[in-house]
Amino acid sequence: VGYVNQLLGRAYLGLGDETKAEQAWSEATMHKPKWADPWTQVVVEHVVGLNAMRQKIAELLNQGNTVEARKLINEYFSFDESNRVVRRLSGACSAREGDAGSAMAVYSELLQEDPRDTVTMLLLAKLRLQIVQYQTPVELDKTRKLLNKILSITPDNVQAQQLLEEVDKE
Repeated sequence: VGYVNQLLGRAYLGLGDETKAEQAWSEATMHKPKWADPWTQVVVEHVVGLNAMRQKIAELLNQGNTVEARKLINEYFSFDESNRVVRRLSGACSAREGDAGSAMAVYSELLQEDPRDTVTMLLLAKLRLQIVQYQTPVELDKTRKLLNKILSITPDNVQAQQLLEEVDKE
């Protein structure tokens, strides 16, 4: 399947459709070819480029540069909309841009896809603790349950333990 997607990507590129070519190459990376071929280097370069782009997005968010991060996120999504890491980064970018609703929607969608995704649960819990409307006893209890779920999956999660202590002080 990986080799077929490599060929498909090359065919799309030959037709001048770079977007479809890169999508095919993204799918090709899910499968390692059993033999060397002339297109493996193209696929490897594509994957390395996407990995570098993910790292740059995270770096920009850490620097607080949401405008440039959003541009790179949108560019990344033109190649691969399914990457969970970039979707999380997109949610974090939305939160930093002041759009908590969009961030929560992204995190909720990710949790529907994988209910054991503790990284996303932690991001959602942190976001809930930053929003004034989620500081009521009922909402804090929901956040507490979310943090306890993280700890039931990964008992040694230090961030979840610290946030739970913070919620219990409220």
